[in-house]
Amino acid sequence: NRTSDLVEKIIDDIPGRDINWLKKKTGLPISTYFSAPKLRWLIDNVPPIREAIDDQRLLFGTIDTWLLWKLTGQHSTDVTNASRTMLMDVESCQWDPYLLDFFRLPANILPQIKSSSDYFGDLLVSELKGVPITGVISDQSAALVGQKCFGLGQTKVTCGTGCHIIQNIGSGPIHGALEGVPKEAKHNLLLTIAYKLGAQPACYALEGSAAIAGAAITWLRDNLEVIKHYGDVESIAQMEESCGGVYFVPAFQGMC
Repeated sequence: NRTSDLVEKIIDDIPGRDINWLKKKTGLPISTYFSAPKLRWLIDNVPPIREAIDDQRLLFGTIDTWLLWKLTGQHSTDVTNASRTMLMDVESCQWDPYLLDFFRLPANILPQIKSSSDYFGDLLVSELKGVPITGVISDQSAALVGQKCFGLGQTKVTCGTGCHIIQNIGSGPIHGALEGVPKEAKHNLLLTIAYKLGAQPACYALEGSAAIAGAAITWLRDNLEVIKHYGDVESIAQMEESCGGVYFVPAFQGMC
């Protein structure tokens, strides 16, 4: 959330302060959650980062990119992870010059984008040296694929720190995948890449997220100290049939 002021300034410069200004390209609202404003903030506020970019000593990527670099020496990512940076065009599945210019970021520090099922290089370390890495996929997309939600409309819910629901809406082009999706859903939900297998077209998904789910239980334990263990919550919840009109809304990152 340290990028909050930066994001507010970006939104201030957009007509009508429309947080969905970039959504046709990215599928995402302008938010502190995604990578682009974080990278912009680092460049603006951490001189060694800026100097390393100027000296061409710095590369950028999400956690999968870093892992691939450490394991294979290759600077790569897959479309699902790239789609959450706010720098990739979800139609072309490539880094977008307009988005890079919008956030004033250099293209040469970005990893190569590949399919989720692709060759990412051979392991250079451990007893598995020489074994190829042929699959990379991001968090919620991995949950969707892991449960074999390859059919149109199939949906996966994951509950952890936050709660996420992601639905397979079919392969591209995007206008075809979005056909029949209600206008309200297009406006309020994220459009993301579900997966891309080899040379096949990307498969798209709609995603809705609640930032705080399991994290609320941690807060009850560590901050409010009303429980000692996670397992205490269920027995407490079952003690009464009625909450008496009292509700706990874990909107720790605001409500919209």
